[in-house]
Formats: sequence, C-alpha cells, structure tokens
Amino acid sequence: MANSHHDKALKYFKKEKFDESLKAFNRALEEEPNNPIIYNERGVLYFHMKENMKSLADMNKSVELQPDYAFWYSCRAYIKDSLGDLEGAIKDYEKSTELDPENSVTWNNLGHLQEKLGRKQAAERYYQRADKLAKIEEELYAKIDELEGKSEKTGSTDNSQEIKTDAVVTTNEPEETKPTQAPQKKGRIIKSVLTKKSDFKEFIRFVKNGFRLK
Repeated sequence: MANSHHDKALKYFKKEKFDESLKAFNRALEEEPNNPIIYNERGVLYFHMKENMKSLADMNKSVELQPDYAFWYSCRAYIKDSLGDLEGAIKDYEKSTELDPENSVTWNNLGHLQEKLGRKQAAERYYQRADKLAKIEEELYAKIDELEGKSEKTGSTDNSQEIKTDAVVTTNEPEETKPTQAPQKKGRIIKSVLTKKSDFKEFIRFVKNGFRLK
C-alpha cells in the first residue's frame, strides 16, 4: 500500500462501505498525489458508486502518470464502453495489447466490442487469440494451486517461490505489489507472483468480472 489511508480505502471497498472508502482514497491521494494505482482504484470505486465520469477522470490520470502500463488502458476502456464510447474503448484496448500482448482478457474484450459493432470476422479473430492465452493462464493458476498445496503440506510460510512459465499475466496489484515498469517479456520468470497467491487469483477474477465484487 502507498500509505495507511490507502490500506483503509481498500478494506472499506471490500466491505462495500463505499463512502468511507472514498474518504480514505482522498486522504491517500493527499499524501501520494502522483500515484497511478490509487487513482485507478478510486476510479473503480467511482464505477461502483455509478459515478462514471469521475471514474473516467481517475482512469485518465492513471494513464497520464504511467502511460507505458497496459492495465490502465484496459481499465479506462471498460469505463469508456460503459459510457457508450465504443471506438474510444477499442483504441484503449488496442493500446493495451500493444503494451501487453499476452493478456487474454484484453483480447476477449476487444472481440466483444467488435461484435457489438457488427464486425464479426474481427471479433472471431480476437476471441480465438483470447482462448489460446486463457489456456496458458489457467495452466499458471494450476501451478499456483500446486504451490499452495505444497506450502500447506509442509507448513512453509515462504511465498517467494519462482514460477517458470511462458505466460505473463499483468494486473493492477492493489495490495501486495505495485507496477513500476512496462510488462515483462514472454519467457521471463515471474518472481513472487504475489505475496499471497490466493489474492492474485482473486483479483484476476475480479478484473475478468468487470470490476464486480460478487
């Protein structure tokens, strides 16, 4: 977390205490006014509060502060789609795939928008690519489950194990890790996927569910 207010904001958000969460996010930004993660997460909160224009403004700020991070573009694309700006959403998803071509969610969402616009052939191409990448991600999840099982059996508390994989899954890590550079290249070792691997899987599924808590 960037600071104690950031921590409180996330805890309130998980409990769906949105007003308290917003106050804490605002305090967090007073201490960290140039933190793209806090802006992004407050943008997600605004989305839940049905304040889509405020959500979009925060997503814009995240992109402005860290323009080489793919996830910010995907988040902003989702909000633009919610506001009916399909072409704007497509441009953001395309930028996201340029920065991180291994993310199945982005390709799937691109396909969904192309389908909305009646571009069936383009949509099918994106869906096929998304399916291939999703299979790789599921293999990664299975590996995480395997490591968690071994850890429980041995009673180990070391969460710094390395996973060798050809897949690179990028996400906005709200608690345990923070993005500081562009996504890694395919074939690199993903070190310490998250301090808590279960949190990693939970957050990925939250993103895939369109920022939905349940």
